[in-house]
Amino acid sequence: MTRLIETTEIKAVKQEKYFVPDKEKVEKLLDDFVFVEGGTFIMGSPRNDEGRLANEFQYKVKIDSFYMLSSAVTQELWEAIMGNNPSSDKTRSDLPVSDISWYDCLEFIKAVNKLTGKHFRLPTEEEWEYAAKGGNKSKGYIYSGSNIIDEVAWYEGNSDNRLHPVKELKPNELGLYDMSGNVSEWCEDFYYLYRKKTLVIKLKGGVDVNSRVSRGGSWNRDWFLCRPSCRPCSAPNSRSNIFGFRIVIQKLNSKNYKFWSFIPFQNCILEWKKCVSNFPKVLTKIIGKVELKIIKIKAVKQEKYFVPDKEKVEKLLNDFVFVEGGTFIMGSPDTEEDRYDYEKLHKVKVDSFYMQATVVTQELWEAAMGNNHSSGKTRNDLPVTDLNYYSCLEFIKAINELTGKHFRLPTAEEWEYAAKGGNKSKGYIYSGSNIIDEVAWYWENSDNRLHPVKELKPNELGLYDMNGNIDEWCGDFRIFESDHTLSMRGGNYRCCPELCCLNPPYSRSVYASNFGSLLGFRLVYS
Repeated sequence: MTRLIETTEIKAVKQEKYFVPDKEKVEKLLDDFVFVEGGTFIMGSPRNDEGRLANEFQYKVKIDSFYMLSSAVTQELWEAIMGNNPSSDKTRSDLPVSDISWYDCLEFIKAVNKLTGKHFRLPTEEEWEYAAKGGNKSKGYIYSGSNIIDEVAWYEGNSDNRLHPVKELKPNELGLYDMSGNVSEWCEDFYYLYRKKTLVIKLKGGVDVNSRVSRGGSWNRDWFLCRPSCRPCSAPNSRSNIFGFRIVIQKLNSKNYKFWSFIPFQNCILEWKKCVSNFPKVLTKIIGKVELKIIKIKAVKQEKYFVPDKEKVEKLLNDFVFVEGGTFIMGSPDTEEDRYDYEKLHKVKVDSFYMQATVVTQELWEAAMGNNHSSGKTRNDLPVTDLNYYSCLEFIKAINELTGKHFRLPTAEEWEYAAKGGNKSKGYIYSGSNIIDEVAWYWENSDNRLHPVKELKPNELGLYDMNGNIDEWCGDFRIFESDHTLSMRGGNYRCCPELCCLNPPYSRSVYASNFGSLLGFRLVYS
């Protein structure tokens, strides 16, 4: 199924105009690759692994042999090829290059391939994890090269809150440095969800074409994010001093490599669909058939000629909770367990508003829209799913025209204030309790399925499922300073407990055009 996203201009750090790289110097700096012999390994982590996140399902993967740069790309190497340095910390040339997006990596690869005539690329997620675990020389360490994190990784506990030069700590079994910690490394892949099977089976609707995988943790992240199996992801246009990358090159006799990717073109995004080539040479010469398609905004609209039953819709909309305004501290304290670095404490004033007691159900959606695109339709009191932000706006437009009211999506501040119990807050970890199973459907208790609304206890205000079951759209564009990415809050039935807490990381964001089987919404009005 082709995913649709809005047109957008992609800005990347390009090679300086008229800059001529020193080929001899570049080739010398590139003379530090490690051979990774192919093999079969179990990707992911066992369910009882300490620090395990819910998306680390185990499955068997076969890897062809390849060569990987022994360290992340340094600022010296980046400058030698690009003639500039986007890193925020430029104190040493052997620091990893940072503050780069996924698209910036492609520009670098394009330039180095043109200069050397070789075919470097980003590693796939599978290649990265295989190499980080030590390939066919793996000793089964918790981190890449050791069971003691301080031996191999710069992370929150030992980094002195700064980036470190490459190769200061010990390498892993293959001779690869800093695969745990220091900078989080971009991979080629979209972010996928998988079933727990022996072979890789991609979940229907489980691909997020607007996110790319970044692996290895970083200098300001917790220990569990430095494990080789941890699978975070970010928007490909994200730039931060935690992001870096390393490159790989494959043996010339390797099998054809299948991949999906995006390229920018005339302020639009074109999709290269199922490209087959000897190397994933993004933005370079492509060998094989290429199908290009301009991707436009799409939304689920009200059925043509459908006349909603106003009385039924108003009855289904008669379940709102008054949230009295007030001032609260948004974010979480430094001492909170599982806290993320983005959750900075700041004071927010919220005006009074009314919030729907539950997320919008399939029954309410059908009554207003005359259709139901949810992937699971076993009960009408299940949350409506498989909607993007624009579909939510279509629903709100329809019910506002029908009722004469002014429903809308909550802001991220309103959502968090209400989830914490407003001015009736008792300071719970989750919305309504310190015991997650009392208030949230998540990966350990959900039986891997969506649940009807109101099966668990509400929070202090009478709001249900503010944690778990279904992620909820918020109405404000704020993440990554982007005009097409929005917050999602609350966690879902596949989430780990830390992503269901009241202060989920603000980097959990979604492109406005994403259709997701884990995305729903609730309404508010002022």
